[in-house]
Amino acid sequence: MRSRVTRSMLATGRTAPIPTAASSIAESNQASGLLRWLLVTTLLFLLVFGGRLALLAADDSPRVAPLLEGMGEHHHPITTDNPMVQRFFDQGLVLAYGFNHAEAARSFREAIRLAPDCASCYWGLSYVLGPNINSMMDASDLPEAWNALQKALEYKDKARPKEQAFIAALSKRYTAEAPDDRSHLDRAYADAMGEVARRFPEDTDATTLYAEALMDTTPWDYWLENGDPKPETVEILATLDRVLAQDPNHPGANHFYIHAVEVWHPERGVAAADPALASITVWDLNNAASLLAIAGVVVAL
Repeated sequence: MRSRVTRSMLATGRTAPIPTAASSIAESNQASGLLRWLLVTTLLFLLVFGGRLALLAADDSPRVAPLLEGMGEHHHPITTDNPMVQRFFDQGLVLAYGFNHAEAARSFREAIRLAPDCASCYWGLSYVLGPNINSMMDASDLPEAWNALQKALEYKDKARPKEQAFIAALSKRYTAEAPDDRSHLDRAYADAMGEVARRFPEDTDATTLYAEALMDTTPWDYWLENGDPKPETVEILATLDRVLAQDPNHPGANHFYIHAVEVWHPERGVAAADPALASITVWDLNNAASLLAIAGVVVAL
């Protein structure tokens, strides 16, 4: 095969080198080696940094809740290696104890945004969307509460046994469809939280949530007409007393105690009102008014 000779080559007396089979093979091998190097490098990069890139991408989504000041130091450890997830979980729980359930839900949603496989974060969201002593459960909240519970159950194996127990108890609280009467669900949840509290007596949140669950079975109806406590109230107060003996500043136990006694025996809520007033920034105005009312009644007495 003839090589092509250009006019410039003739003018300079030089001609293009004739390619050989050996040089073509060498060039092909060099290109293949470069391609293999690029592939290996790309794979290593993805293995090392892929997870971090995914987290960065998640962090680019809009934050759904702020970190609030003056939330106290209450801490309930959950399974996570992200300090921000833990902070938003703790914030959500404290807000729930202060009956700011809407803001608590936002905090748990933010924790979920940061850790989509956090079982306890889904537990928290499902919990705060349920009933409380001030409000029966809104039927429109059931789909989100139910879906969050299913996510908590899906990821529970990644959590500690205590967290799994909280999730299992909460599963007694909901059904996929809203019942006409949910009193049997509230009772089942209270019984289940009682088992959790007995299994983990050192966990003040388990015990506090048990007391709250009992209160939800008979909201604002804790005393007989003569001022004697109902049987449930005896258990509620004894349960909260156990918490406060372990942690006198527990935000939930103090708040629930105040509401348990304020109708007939507000003087019994004075000790609980002191730490509650100290953390007033996490409570809404209605709660502040109830605390001040207790103080006013006691002064009048």
